[in-house]
Amino acid sequence: MNKRLINILVKHAEKAYLKREFEKASLYANQAIDLSGKDNKDNNLSKIYLLKGKIQNSKGQYAQDNDLIEDAESYFNQAKTSVPSSLDVQILLNYGHVFVNKKNYESALEKYESALSIAEKNSDLELILTSMVHISRVFINQKKIKNAFEIAGQFFLLLDDNVKPATKLLCYEQYIAVHIRMGHFVVAAEYGVQTLELSIELEDIENEIKVLNSIAITHAVKGEYKQAFDYLMQCKTKSEAIGYHEYTGKSLINIGNIFSALSNHEEAYSNYKNLVSVRTLYNGLDDYTKGILLYNLGCIAYLLDKKNEAFRYLNQAKEIGEKFKNSRLIARSQYELIRIYLGEEQLEEALKLAKIVEQFYTTSDGNGKENESHLANLAEINYLQGKYETAIEYGIKASQRASEVQNHKTRKRSYKILSNIYKKLGDLENAYLYLNLYSEASEEFFKEMRRRTMVDLEMKYETSRKEKEIELLRSEMMLQQQELEYTQQLTEKNEKVAIAQEEIRQFTYAVSHDLKEPLRMIGSFSKLLSQKYETVATSDDLEFFGYINNGVVRMSDLLNALLEYGRVGKHDDEKVWVNLKTIMEDITETYYLKIKEEKAAIHFENLPIIHSNRLMLFQLLQNLVANGLKFKRPDVAPIVKVSYQEKDEMHIIRVSDNGIGIAEEYQERIFQIFARLHKRETYEGTGIGLAMCKKIINHLNGDVQINSEVGKGTTFVISFPKTDLSKINDNRNNDAK
Repeated sequence: MNKRLINILVKHAEKAYLKREFEKASLYANQAIDLSGKDNKDNNLSKIYLLKGKIQNSKGQYAQDNDLIEDAESYFNQAKTSVPSSLDVQILLNYGHVFVNKKNYESALEKYESALSIAEKNSDLELILTSMVHISRVFINQKKIKNAFEIAGQFFLLLDDNVKPATKLLCYEQYIAVHIRMGHFVVAAEYGVQTLELSIELEDIENEIKVLNSIAITHAVKGEYKQAFDYLMQCKTKSEAIGYHEYTGKSLINIGNIFSALSNHEEAYSNYKNLVSVRTLYNGLDDYTKGILLYNLGCIAYLLDKKNEAFRYLNQAKEIGEKFKNSRLIARSQYELIRIYLGEEQLEEALKLAKIVEQFYTTSDGNGKENESHLANLAEINYLQGKYETAIEYGIKASQRASEVQNHKTRKRSYKILSNIYKKLGDLENAYLYLNLYSEASEEFFKEMRRRTMVDLEMKYETSRKEKEIELLRSEMMLQQQELEYTQQLTEKNEKVAIAQEEIRQFTYAVSHDLKEPLRMIGSFSKLLSQKYETVATSDDLEFFGYINNGVVRMSDLLNALLEYGRVGKHDDEKVWVNLKTIMEDITETYYLKIKEEKAAIHFENLPIIHSNRLMLFQLLQNLVANGLKFKRPDVAPIVKVSYQEKDEMHIIRVSDNGIGIAEEYQERIFQIFARLHKRETYEGTGIGLAMCKKIINHLNGDVQINSEVGKGTTFVISFPKTDLSKINDNRNNDAK
């Protein structure tokens, strides 16, 4: 019994962890650990410790909490003490993850390479691929992009149709990330959408967030800013929901980059500045990303005539580049400083930096071609020094390179410099030629700016529309609050209701504390006694201990059910727009394992959005669906159907099943609390579910009828009045979308 329950708890914990629902995952894992006890002969406990460590490590990574990361390591240590050989690689991989979060990349690499060695020895392709992915990620953290690229190419070649979807997702996500770092955006885009679909299918929220960010980048480099913005907003929303500070920060940076590209410098500056000021988000960024953020902020600050800020942020970006020996970041920061110095007519400072940049900056995209902005800087410096031939050489190179990468801004800058040089030399023909080219490039540049302005306006419109929707939701919430306050005022005048509320409060406290605490003690000491006398106890003794433990579990379930029963109606005035289809989708997901195990089916369609209490309707439908799945006929797969009908001023919901049915003489009795028609051994349960349904229906001012035939199934017909819509705004909440 315990082993089966432990397996169920572990599956729930794994599913919650995949969705990064950390609190729920921890709760299930803790319950599994408690049930497993200290003396576990099947090695289940080591697997659970491993899972618990993964949960803590990810929480620590997201929140940048070293205590959680240390806690994770302690769980891995506990798992290691009794770990079967089959888990050796998993232990090594997770130790590697801890070292990555501690930014100890050498130790992480050592663990990952050890894991790879064992996986190769065992010819375990899944673990070989997983180990290689994490090695590639470490190389990226170490700024060894070519090493990361090489190993990504190797594990990508090993992929075949037999590889598990989760492993395939891991490989695809890293493959895309490496190609983006290499500037291979076409390759990254090729695999982006299918990888996103796979992450959604597997409900892997972390990889979904990473892929959303990558897809956004591939759109942005193609100038598809609206598409990039949409993906980034999804990335930001999802990362905020699970507290993944690193990717919340990255999405804000990239949103700022889009606004910058659209010449909306104020919005770009606001995004960058907010990110720097929120320490939890800023600290969640890796060092390279921090440098890029400061670099972008410096560039935008100068365009907004915030010169002191521009110098400060660009120098900070340069210092980060120097600290971590990132020549590209050093050079980019410095050639932007050169442009600022040139704009301020500080030629000597510009010249000093230009010489330093030459030592660091050679390429912009890994293909051996010099950066167009840097070349334009050199052209302008040589022009101001009177070195016209050298200036012409750099100007032509800058214009050619700018044309290749469609950088219209640098094209027109280069043509302007060349036109001025030839004019200075008295070569009016070439001066006129480059002036015309400058005019053409300016036209192209302004066309692009007009297009980007339209995109910016479209984005602003979409953002404004969403803000209005949020404002409407807030208005509805205020109205609901006013209704609640009014109802509370009436309630205070009703002495009987006040007494009932006090009784419920006392009942809830008794169930949650006074009754459950001694019950936990009975269970704990019973387990200790059974363990203490296990070697000398007779089979009868062990059976008696089993009865005690099972009784404790049943009583705990009963108390929890009573607690839920007592809570029904506590918030019965909280009415919102409720999507019945969404509720049924949530219920189907809740019973996913049960449906799969029983080969059951739940059918529902054309369910509307109605104004009612969401929690009550969820509990009502969940209990009725659960009954339909539980009270099934032998060897007959359960089928539950939920339908809706609107009649006059009433909502009518039907829940039908093909189960064992209910005899007519028992149809009234089933709604009584603790009522049971069958032995516990035949159908488990507390006998409170249908009593709770009846209580909910009463609170909805509704009624329920039963149509049932023994051996053929049961239909519950629930009817309750509609809300008077004239008293509320016709505005749907998030659940109704």
